[in-house]
Amino acid sequence: MKEINIIEERFLYYLIFINIISFFFALIDKKFNKKTKIFAYLTRLSCFLGGSLGLFLFIILFDRKSNKGNMMNRVFALSIFVIQVVILIFMKNYKLEDIDFRVWNINPSKILIYYFIIINLFTFFTFGLDKYFAIKNKNRIRIVFLIFLAIIGGSVGGLLSMFIFNHKTRVDYFIYGLPLIILMQVFLLLLFSNISL
Repeated sequence: MKEINIIEERFLYYLIFINIISFFFALIDKKFNKKTKIFAYLTRLSCFLGGSLGLFLFIILFDRKSNKGNMMNRVFALSIFVIQVVILIFMKNYKLEDIDFRVWNINPSKILIYYFIIINLFTFFTFGLDKYFAIKNKNRIRIVFLIFLAIIGGSVGGLLSMFIFNHKTRVDYFIYGLPLIILMQVFLLLLFSNISL
């Protein structure tokens, strides 16, 4: 019992350390972003290694305004944060053999199924409409809105639309961000399918 507490204590120290590192890498990246990309990669690496909360704090304190330059950090921080929280919940409350990895075991209501169908269709057509506006040189749909649609459940529709309409396929926060959002949503489904057991 005492050995488990020591491991948990060391893990807590590690999380504090990696979140501080992530925060400072993001701060340095903001200052030197135009000169070098190394701190952007170090920020994402430290976020992936457990420092997503540090990146969130940086965004809240110093980088509140969304733009093309900081969108990947936002998508990455949110997705990795949710995945890490789900993993921590599993580590704290479940043994590995108790976890049911069959996410299809979740028994969603018809309303939830209809919601996912509608939000994915809406996201699909919104991405397509943005492509149409790009071709016609009209006012575009905001990136934040497209990402928001993906986060609230339309990530599959957005990803399909990207490849069908060949739209946003060179933009990192879409090409890497949408699959990361899908992974985040799979982890949430995994959590909910185990909670309902």
